[in-house]
Amino acid sequence: LLSQQIGPTQKQLDAKMAPWVFLLVLAALFKGSIQQGCSYVSISGAQSELNTIYTRTEQLQHSRPVYKNSDIGYYLFYNQPDTTWNVGLTVGSATVAMYVDDTSTYPEDITATWARANPSGNGFYLSSSVDVSCYHTDPPDTVSVSAGLSTGAIIGIVVGILLGLGALIVIITLGVKQFGMSPVTPV
Repeated sequence: LLSQQIGPTQKQLDAKMAPWVFLLVLAALFKGSIQQGCSYVSISGAQSELNTIYTRTEQLQHSRPVYKNSDIGYYLFYNQPDTTWNVGLTVGSATVAMYVDDTSTYPEDITATWARANPSGNGFYLSSSVDVSCYHTDPPDTVSVSAGLSTGAIIGIVVGILLGLGALIVIITLGVKQFGMSPVTPV
């Protein structure tokens, strides 16, 4: 009696699964290393007392982190009804020293122009010089005006590249296994 195999062998299944297992292990390794938002942010280009470093608190306001500067007592927080990031003395207060209409999850990702309170107490004016910078570790003693990629953004880019390479390996492996192709064609 002759028997005929139906379906792939265990060895063939293992070869197809290996790239996926690699991607899952890679994702698990990087999952805990990506910090969500900055531990510290500095504001520069604003009124002198607001140009300082704000430390992330445990508090969330509308699913976004709240930052506080203990020296001056100001908070940096998000207000959902207005879709604004605000700097003020009380989290959630409508009375603020400055604000920006931006829905970014983290303040270091804000791209819109900040509005600062007019020193005369009469409304707000736009100030394109205001900048928010990110620090994941203890910030320097002076406020930096440079705006670069945050550590979280850099880690995200690296993870994206690694996952892209993993996907490319999967595609090549499947092409080689399924079609019996050679990954390198001789000239």
